[in-house]
Amino acid sequence: MFKIPKQLRRTKFDLLLSIEMNDFDVERLLPTLFNLVVTRGRNRTSGKNESRSIASYVDGLAKNSSIEGFSGDDKALLEQWVRAVSLTVGRAGRGKTREKLEFVSPNTLLTYKTGMPKPSSRQRNVPRFLYSSMCNCGLGGTLNERRLNLQQWLKDVFGAGLQMQDTPPYEGHYDDVTEVDIHTLLTLRVLEEFETGAISNQELGEPRPCLPDQAKQAGQNIALILRGYRQLLPPAFVSRMLMATINLDLLTYSLRLMGNVSSLCQTGKMPEGDEYYPEVYVDVTGDRTSQSDSLARSCVERDLESTGRFFRDNLRLFTLHRMRERSDTLKQLIPHDAETPVSQYLEALLAAEQSSDIQGRAEIELESILIETQSDLSGEAEREQARVDLQELISRDGPISALNAILCNSQRTKGVQAYTQWYKGVGGLNRPYGLLLGNTQGPRNWRYVLTDELLRTLVYLNAVDRHRTNINEAQPVGSIRLDEFLTWMHQRFGILIDRPPREMESTSSRAATAENFNAFKRRLRQTGFFRGLSDDFNVQNLTVSLGRKAAEGTTA
Repeated sequence: MFKIPKQLRRTKFDLLLSIEMNDFDVERLLPTLFNLVVTRGRNRTSGKNESRSIASYVDGLAKNSSIEGFSGDDKALLEQWVRAVSLTVGRAGRGKTREKLEFVSPNTLLTYKTGMPKPSSRQRNVPRFLYSSMCNCGLGGTLNERRLNLQQWLKDVFGAGLQMQDTPPYEGHYDDVTEVDIHTLLTLRVLEEFETGAISNQELGEPRPCLPDQAKQAGQNIALILRGYRQLLPPAFVSRMLMATINLDLLTYSLRLMGNVSSLCQTGKMPEGDEYYPEVYVDVTGDRTSQSDSLARSCVERDLESTGRFFRDNLRLFTLHRMRERSDTLKQLIPHDAETPVSQYLEALLAAEQSSDIQGRAEIELESILIETQSDLSGEAEREQARVDLQELISRDGPISALNAILCNSQRTKGVQAYTQWYKGVGGLNRPYGLLLGNTQGPRNWRYVLTDELLRTLVYLNAVDRHRTNINEAQPVGSIRLDEFLTWMHQRFGILIDRPPREMESTSSRAATAENFNAFKRRLRQTGFFRGLSDDFNVQNLTVSLGRKAAEGTTA
């Protein structure tokens, strides 16, 4: 086993994916995303908010002149209510014995003021990725106009009763007049106990996604929900829809990136138009002994295997990029600027992989690895054996391939574990809005399923998706053809219900998917979207009912 010098241990390649693939929880995301939209792309500090105890916030709330009946012993009841509705609490310190306030639940847009959770706190750079995707999803107008539109749409959904400054530090407060639901009102009163965090003077740079079309779709989905369901659905319902959609988009983006990069590393060319994506077969039967469940598990196994390949491919591309950044000759050989598409730059890196400059730099790095390895060995015979082993590897594979193998093997276990945690997080394992179901202790028997909450989100999103080219006019339609809904789920997210993935096609799998489709229609009936009045598949419709206010102006 070779030892890697510290300067060669980094594996995150921002150009390939600006997001850090590690454990992720979408429920922590919305307050930070709210802040980026309100401040137009600036981070905010949490100030003293994070260090205060839960009791201190409850004490302040109990003394608020707008709160009555929670003095003395009743304050314990108030604290329970606040914990259940407004404050998300975690554990910190050794042994996780100390309580830590993590963030305020996103019942209202005003949660942006707290600066919590910190952008670096398991956010994995996702808010920045999503905010950039929203600003560049095809809203039209100047960048400032697009930002203002997004800000207004958030206010329309989550800003009831808020009065907000339009300039830094973007202070805000409740107007004490507008009627809001009791849970939102409680959160607004709790937020009066928080300081407004200071904001950075510098806007965050925009990441350049490797798959721009897929990133654009993720931004469109968020914008369509905000614009299409403003003042039609309760804020809590919309926030759940956003979490489900964001998680599904992050999963889809990750899987498609893995597939595209795998194709790139095999052929030297990135598939055009983000065209590669895996088909995700989703079980609806709930029968663990069924062939349908087996298909859903096979898809998860396939996608988990792709995380290992992606770790290897990512490291290979990052190594080439690192070498290019340290060599003036390679910079001339492989030009790269803000106008160069990421995919084109990656193709150029691979095309130069066998050049003498790359091979020469690989030999230098291999020598540094040998020196680092030998420094840990006490005997001369052991040090000599390390040199012999390295020379044999170089003779067999060549310098750059030998380097990639050593870097990958020495960091693979930790890296793949982090990627699996990311997959588990964006898959929403065992969450009501997630796509993954299974044992929380490990990926054995994980499978793709369709929860009621995710199904509702997909139906509502599809109801506004036809306004993708003009999001400013988005409003939900009242009826969706069932066959078009199935096609849309496949095209948008790779989701399959009524047929098996291409690589799993067989007589038994087709029979299993037929039963899965019947279970899917039963689920649609149970959730109130489908009545199945016709035997003609082409005219079977889903009904999207949002009440009288939502129905105005909608069409079948």
